[in-house]
Amino acid sequence: AIDASAFVSNTADSRGGAIFNTGSGSAVTLTNNSLVQANTALSDGGGIANESAGRVAIDASTVTSNTAVFEGGGIFNNSGGSLTIEASTVASSRAGGNGGAIFNRAGGRVVIDSSTVTANTSGRRGGVLFSTGSSSAITVTNSSLVQNSANNGGAFAQDDGTTRITASCIVQNSDTAVNYAG
Repeated sequence: AIDASAFVSNTADSRGGAIFNTGSGSAVTLTNNSLVQANTALSDGGGIANESAGRVAIDASTVTSNTAVFEGGGIFNNSGGSLTIEASTVASSRAGGNGGAIFNRAGGRVVIDSSTVTANTSGRRGGVLFSTGSSSAITVTNSSLVQNSANNGGAFAQDDGTTRITASCIVQNSDTAVNYAG
C-alpha cells in the first residue's frame, strides 16, 4: 500500500505519469491522504495507468491536475483492470482525447463510491468517464460528479458495457450529462 505519500510533477513518455500498474497479480492501493498531482503522460493516464487485469484502489486520497495527451487525464483503466475509488477526490485533470478524469476500456471495471469527481475536461467524450467494451462495467454510488466538461457526455460517455448509478449527484456538467452509444 502507498500510505500518506505524494506523487507530484512526474512525466511518462507513454502511460502513467506517476504510476503504471500492469498484470493480474499486481495491485496498488493509495490510502490515508495520498496525492497524485500535476503529472503528465505523453500517451494515456496522466496520473495513473492500470492494465492487463491489474488492480488499483484509491481510498481517502486525491488525484488532481494530471494531464494525458490522449486518453484518461487522471486515470487510464484498460484490459480487464479493476479500479476502485472510495472516499476520494478526482479533480481538475485533462485528456486531449476521451475521459477527462477516467478512461475505461476492454473489460475494465470501475467503482466510484462516496467520492467527488469535479472540474475534469475531455477534448472529446466523457468529462468524468469514457467507457468502451462490451464487458466493461461502471458503478457509481453516493458520489458527486460536478462541473466536468467534454464535447459529448459532460459526465459520462459510453460506447458499450454497463453503468449503474445510485444515490449520486450529477450536476453542472457541460453538454449532455450522459451519452450512451451502445
